Amino acid sequence: MNTRREGVFWDLIDVLDNAGFLPHIMIIGSWAEYLYVDYFNDDYVPNLKTHDIDVFYQNPFFEIEGAEKLRGLFKEAGFLFASNPSGTSSFFKGDIEVEFLSSAWDGKGIFEIPFTGISAEKLDNMSLLEPMQIKSNGHLIKVPTPASYIVHKLYINPVRRPEHKRQKDIDAIRMLLSYIQNDPIEKGMVGSFVDGLSNETRDKILEVASANGLSLKSPAE
Repeated sequence: MNTRREGVFWDLIDVLDNAGFLPHIMIIGSWAEYLYVDYFNDDYVPNLKTHDIDVFYQNPFFEIEGAEKLRGLFKEAGFLFASNPSGTSSFFKGDIEVEFLSSAWDGKGIFEIPFTGISAEKLDNMSLLEPMQIKSNGHLIKVPTPASYIVHKLYINPVRRPEHKRQKDIDAIRMLLSYIQNDPIEKGMVGSFVDGLSNETRDKILEVASANGLSLKSPAE
């Protein structure tokens, strides 16, 4: 683990907490794996190699009191703001890039987070991510449940961009599945989550899993 990057991550969490955003966002992507260390509370070691931190703004229709302070707090914490050619916003500190994401509830595009001057990319299939809270470093932080994290990564894998990240995601899933293989509760949650999906979504996920030698068997199988 790169301690400097960890420091930037916790600077981000402090900013989001101080601005009142922490209850309304979910840390997704590979940094969720970093927080799973506190969830599993034993010898789990995340496969964290990314320079990106993805922040999912969960409810686009909710206006956060004091939201106008957010960009100023980022600046005070040493983050640099950038407007990207795609229309989205990013914050940079060292070699870490922070991006905001939102659900594509009315189609893909850009969502302006109210009163912040921050533009988030709207993505499909974010509803697959089921949130849970983890207490870490004095903060309550939402991340996807391991089951929904695995399923979401499998679902988006065939269209993942850039393409080189597809194998990285499969490797992360393989490591996480290998870890929970001996935990009947967590393994059962993966199977139950898959069983609860629509036939079309479940078939797509199982096809990607099978093509990569991954097993998502439910307890009943």
